[in-house]
This record gives sequence, structure tokens and C-alpha cells, in this order.
Amino acid sequence: MRKLLAILALGIIGCSNPSTPAGYVGYVTKHPYTMPVRFYELQTGPTSTGLGWRLEVTNISVTPNTTTEHFVGPDAVLAKDNLRIEFRAHLLWKIDPENVRTFVEKYGAAGDQPEKMAYENSIKEPFRTYTREEVQKYNGLEIKDNIDAIGSAVQAKILNLTRH
Repeated sequence: MRKLLAILALGIIGCSNPSTPAGYVGYVTKHPYTMPVRFYELQTGPTSTGLGWRLEVTNISVTPNTTTEHFVGPDAVLAKDNLRIEFRAHLLWKIDPENVRTFVEKYGAAGDQPEKMAYENSIKEPFRTYTREEVQKYNGLEIKDNIDAIGSAVQAKILNLTRH
């Protein structure tokens, strides 16, 4: 009886029940002792996998995120007529729930804030560059009249960058 309890206790120690809260999609991986980590399943929150052997989850938010980039001081942009322009650019983005697996595998998102890490590592600088490029096409006093065109051009470039 003791041996059976010991084997059962050892079996339960390696088990987990990873959960995913509402507004997230969980990228569940299996971590066997003798093999590399592998994809197990996606789960849409609120849910959990149920008791499973050596399972872990990375929860990816699928709700909209707003990120603001500041172009002020030394980061101000020179317009076409060399007028120094200071502004903020906002990017409203979210991860498509159908593409969470691609997102995690392409951007290597893991840790506490995978969306923030992916933005910092892969989207932030191209977004800043695209915004600068579009603003520099206009004279300083023409920028406010062309905000929609600037925004549409930056949006198209970001969508092209993030397509899988």
C-alpha cells in the first residue's frame, strides 16, 4: 500500500492544471523530462486544461492594446521644410486569437508580458521609423491637414510587417 501511495504521489507531483483567464488565449506546452518542449494545445479563456502531466501555459492577451510613442525633444521629427515637429503617435493593436500559435512561435513570446516583449522587440522601432518617414514627406504646416493619409500609410506598413 505504501509503494502505491509513493508512486501516486510522485505521479501527481509532475501534474499541473494550467489555466487561462477571460480575454486571453493560452499556448499550452508539454515539458517531458527527456524530450524537448513541444506544443500541446491552445485554450481560449476562461478555462483550464484539466490535470495533465508536465503542462505549462503562456497566456496571450487578445484584447486591444494601445501603445504611445513620443516624438519630442531629441526624438522630434524634421518636416520636409526642416521645421522641427513634436508629437505622439498611438498604435491600437491586438493579437488575432486564431494566430496565437504563430505569434508565440514567430516572436518567441514567453514570460510575464509576452505581448509587450513582442512589441518592444519586433514592432516598436519599425513603427517609429514608418511614422517618421511619413511625417517627413510633408511641410510642417501641411502635416495636420494630412493626418489621415499619414495614419493610413503607417497602418498599411505595420499590417504588412505583422502578416504571417
